[in-house]
Amino acid sequence: MKKVAIALSLMLLLSACGAPSSSTGTPDSEKQSQSPQGSTQPINPSETAPAASSTDQAQASARVITELRAPKGNEIPYEHGSTEDFEYDIYRCGVEVRKYIGDEDITELVIPSEIEGIPVVSVIWCCSLPSIERIILPDNLYGIRVDAFRGCENLTEINIPDTITIIGQSSFQGCKSLESINLPEGLEEIQSFAFSNTGLREVNIPASVNEIGESIFFYCERLEFANFFNDITLIPESMFDDCESLVSIHGIDNVEEIGKAAFFGCDSLTEFDFPPNLKKIGEEAFSLCNGLTSLYIPDTVEYIGPKAFYRCTSLANINIPTSLSSIEDWTFFECTSLTFMHIPGNVKKIGEEAFGNCMELNQVTIDEGLEEIGSAAFAAGHGCVGLTISLPNSIKKISTPFRNDTLEYFP
Repeated sequence: MKKVAIALSLMLLLSACGAPSSSTGTPDSEKQSQSPQGSTQPINPSETAPAASSTDQAQASARVITELRAPKGNEIPYEHGSTEDFEYDIYRCGVEVRKYIGDEDITELVIPSEIEGIPVVSVIWCCSLPSIERIILPDNLYGIRVDAFRGCENLTEINIPDTITIIGQSSFQGCKSLESINLPEGLEEIQSFAFSNTGLREVNIPASVNEIGESIFFYCERLEFANFFNDITLIPESMFDDCESLVSIHGIDNVEEIGKAAFFGCDSLTEFDFPPNLKKIGEEAFSLCNGLTSLYIPDTVEYIGPKAFYRCTSLANINIPTSLSSIEDWTFFECTSLTFMHIPGNVKKIGEEAFGNCMELNQVTIDEGLEEIGSAAFAAGHGCVGLTISLPNSIKKISTPFRNDTLEYFP
């Protein structure tokens, strides 16, 4: 009886001290898997959550896009990248493809609609491969930016998506085989030299365009027709410079200014209707337009720049508007078909060589009001026999205007 009592006492003592219990109850391994909340025990995420799908990753990337549009000139990308065919930049507004690095012998270039799950919104400096004949742009493209396809001289076909808002500087310059292009309604800006030296034959500027740069059709030798559907008020500098096949331009009724050299060398232009509210004709605006024969300048014009009609050799009839105060230097130099000129009294000055080498000019009438005639204003180095000029009493300064003893004038 004493041994049984001692054994029982020892068992009670061990139980009170936390000795392991019997095999009945929860196993240790199961207890470890049931870590209480707030435990510092590390958990392997790969064991507790499924791997993210490609769709989830694309959505995560797209969350950084704040607005789908073409990047602005001073905007800085936050990431660069490349694929097998393209180098690109990622902006807050989308992906801009910046260089094609694939096969240089391709004839068709396809710009992707997405890269890394982010929409492609623009192209810039993309390629100038002479082998390319066709370019396919994605439907969600917003910008064709600087030099995008400059020098693709064999390009004959490209689609311009309806989402395009800007066509950048020199973006198609030198695409000599490109004969037609559809500019969508929604296009807002065409930058300088955008289509210069291309093979375009006709262009239609949509009503949505509100900004046009200089020289956008410079040296387009095959361009014949230009139609404006927007409220253009300025024909920019050199817009149609050396477009030797241009015969017709429509939709310029609201134009108030024709820029420098805007129609320089347009030999096929035989007539031109000046807009009714025109105020300024820039320097060399119609120089070397040898097809022009007769022009009427409205009395709203206040300024005609130097050499504005320089060497328009077929121009036989033109008026000086009553709103003009000065005929600038070389304005009608070598207009060899002019025979008669009337200078209204509002003109105060005739500049140097303004009518120089007008060899067929035989009569000039000048109303009272003219005060100054510049050097060689009526000089005729090749002979201008029989020119008669009656000078008004208002003349204050004459600087050897004739340089030819055969000319007859009456002070």
